[in-house]
Amino acid sequence: WQSNIFQELGLTLHFTGYIYDSRAEMPEEFFWLIYKALFSTYPSLGLSFVERFGVSSLSFLPHFEEGRARFYEVSFDLVVTLRQNPRV
Repeated sequence: WQSNIFQELGLTLHFTGYIYDSRAEMPEEFFWLIYKALFSTYPSLGLSFVERFGVSSLSFLPHFEEGRARFYEVSFDLVVTLRQNPRV
């Protein structure tokens, strides 16, 4: 007999960080590429206990400028779904 009480567990981890662009030369296209890559939901990555993961609530805001340097605030939620019993 096997209990099915815990089959999947969803975790949401929130991250906030800053990007420092010392010469204010980073093109905006670079950030859109990061956005597109992070906002996709991927399959299990080959790990038997990971059902899926993805990124949601991504925000990318200019934080402040100091001389020619720029600081950007980046925050996102990493959403991971784990499963108890690997599927065969």
